[in-house]
Amino acid sequence: MFQNKPYLKKLIIITALVLTSGLVSCIGLKTGRFTIIDTGGAIAAIGQQKANLRKEPLPTGKETLAYNKDQDYHYRVWKKGENYIVSIPVAYAPARYSVFEHYCGHRLRPHTLQTTLPRKRYTDEELMDYPLEHIYAEISEQRYRSLFKQRKLRKHLFPADTLRDESVLNGAELVLDIHGKEAGEPSPMHPYLTSNVDPNRLPRRRAWYNQCLRPISWVAEVVDIPLSLIATPIGWVADAIYEPLAN
Repeated sequence: MFQNKPYLKKLIIITALVLTSGLVSCIGLKTGRFTIIDTGGAIAAIGQQKANLRKEPLPTGKETLAYNKDQDYHYRVWKKGENYIVSIPVAYAPARYSVFEHYCGHRLRPHTLQTTLPRKRYTDEELMDYPLEHIYAEISEQRYRSLFKQRKLRKHLFPADTLRDESVLNGAELVLDIHGKEAGEPSPMHPYLTSNVDPNRLPRRRAWYNQCLRPISWVAEVVDIPLSLIATPIGWVADAIYEPLAN
């Protein structure tokens, strides 16, 4: 039937693949069960450093409400004219992008195969091995006041065009200097800095060879799409076998 109509055969195959891909994607998003292959991210991480919010050791004898009693974030704010300058304590560490992520549904059972390899986030202890640096965000008074409000829908991003270096402090007046969260301290004294700053929006540092690898990582990201679509049903089978036995 298709011998004399090669274009029709290709069209049917392409249509079937698109429909199958769409079905896999819809089921994965609806159930929360899907697998992501990200070789593009692994390539993009080579020679790249990302900013991570970093805590500082507390002064001797000082305690904090934070989980780790020995360190916490150091909040400092300056007033300059009509604007405020917020200090963002960071450590630049090698970028981590997961190569493999497997999610096992919106409602996790006690034992699942959900995993992320390698682990993306640094622990506070790991970040202590990297130098403490500061990035300064110059923001309006209205935006600054909004930092004091804890919101259900975060994050209140600092726009990239407000980021400054230390020279912005010239002529500024220090108005807030708090290290850690003290018991009994009035809540207005604590801007929710760590909840409102997205490190992914902070400047990144790239080695020269990272710039050369970026086009390759973009191509790999495209290839990752079909790889993820193939890996997702395989993950469903693995979940169907593992979870009944493990639970």
